Amino acid sequence: MVLLSIDKSLITLIRDLFPESEVMSVSCLHDVDSAISGSWLLIDPRCVKRCCLEKLALWRRWLALRRVVFLIYPAAPEILLNLPQTCPGVIVRTEALPTIVCDNQSSSRTKGAWNNRDRIFRSCDYPAGVQAFVRLALRGDWGRHATQVRLVTILAVLRRSCASVTLSTHGTVPPSGQG
Repeated sequence: MVLLSIDKSLITLIRDLFPESEVMSVSCLHDVDSAISGSWLLIDPRCVKRCCLEKLALWRRWLALRRVVFLIYPAAPEILLNLPQTCPGVIVRTEALPTIVCDNQSSSRTKGAWNNRDRIFRSCDYPAGVQAFVRLALRGDWGRHATQVRLVTILAVLRRSCASVTLSTHGTVPPSGQG
């Protein structure tokens, strides 16, 4: 895993989040050779310079773009605009990295998410309806009615979400039998 950052607290946080991974922190991508093609590339936009953008443009063809991660930090507008155009990648908050970056044994986002499911389910970033559904799903002991109970819960959450969107965009809520 390569981390472009000079922020010591961020470097420590990344190492704490991924204790099993080797984290190589660099202050410039010019210091990195092309051997990183199979590695995760975590980019702190506060550290990106013109030479880093040039290196990313060269690497774009052979980098696994799903392994390029832009961390959400404030940076110069020209960097924030040019970075994803130079090399597409995933934009994520640092706390959410474990849901994106899979451990060494895991090769897919799905498997990585499954391995980190407890952390994902404990997240407080979800709306109340989603949190209620997750609690219900985790309880899991609904006998032969499990699918029906979960489906009704999902539909109720979706209906409230649709009603909220409709109200905010059209100023009205759909009648009870529709939407």
